Amino acid sequence: MPSGSKVTPADKTKQLLKSGNAVNVHITVQGNVIGNEQYANQLGSIIVQKVLAAQRNI
Repeated sequence: MPSGSKVTPADKTKQLLKSGNAVNVHITVQGNVIGNEQYANQLGSIIVQKVLAAQRNI
C-alpha cells in the first residue's frame, strides 16, 4: 500500500455503515484518460462494480 494509506478493521467498518454516516471512497486514477471517453466510462463502470461488490461483502 502507498505511504500514508490507512486500513479500517472490518468491525469498525461495520459500525460505521450501521451508524448511517456517509462513507467516502477516494479513488486515484494514474494515467491519461483525457480524450478517451470510452476508456474512462469503462474504467468508471469497473470501479463502481468493485465498490458495490465490496460493500455487499461487509
